[in-house]
Amino acid sequence: MTETKINFDIVMVVISSRGDIYNKLIEIYWLPIIEYIRCNKIPIKIILLFGKDQKVNDLPIPSENIFMSDVNDGLIPGILFKTVQCFNDIENKYNYKHIIRTNLSSFFIIDNLLEIQKSLDNSGIYAGVIGEYNGGRGHFCSGACFWITKDVLNTLIHSDLKSVQHLNDDVAISIVLKQYDIKCMPRYPITSDKDIENKELLIHQIIKNNHYHIRIKNERNRNLDIKYFKCFYDLLYK
Repeated sequence: MTETKINFDIVMVVISSRGDIYNKLIEIYWLPIIEYIRCNKIPIKIILLFGKDQKVNDLPIPSENIFMSDVNDGLIPGILFKTVQCFNDIENKYNYKHIIRTNLSSFFIIDNLLEIQKSLDNSGIYAGVIGEYNGGRGHFCSGACFWITKDVLNTLIHSDLKSVQHLNDDVAISIVLKQYDIKCMPRYPITSDKDIENKELLIHQIIKNNHYHIRIKNERNRNLDIKYFKCFYDLLYK
């Protein structure tokens, strides 16, 4: 008997790992936002994606919000293979309009996220912050947050990855998806080690400017990340 697929507007895959900062981000943001989405019946599915060598039994992540890859954690080629395995699992389990691939250092403004999603086509979408490689001769969507649609996902999961497995995952994915035009998407960066005192004013300015994604990864003081995540979550969702 074929299992009925569950419907979501967005499935969000979050590249995850263990470590002091990452554990705190999961505790103060990702687990609460998963619960917030569930309680408010928002059509988003969040999946935290780990490598097989990561121990997660001590984390109170609901089983339906976790995917354990059968490859070890690691930058190259681990993230690429973890991502494609998770995408394949999503294709088997869910009906969806868009996939977002992101990481633990991303904060999302849910209302703006849903408005952005409504503006996107349901096919042919490969979108994110655009970077360059190979001296500007190639372009890719930043792995911190990119969007794809079902047709694009299927192109990726049915492609041979051997020729690109030596590259960073976001560059590798862009090469596999070279037939699709990249759509530029905005994000707001908090990455310069500045502890802005009036975070309430900052988050409202970010929202007013229609940002949906905040990249919070300070270069030298990752403890600042925790302050921003906690403050923004409390202001918007608590």
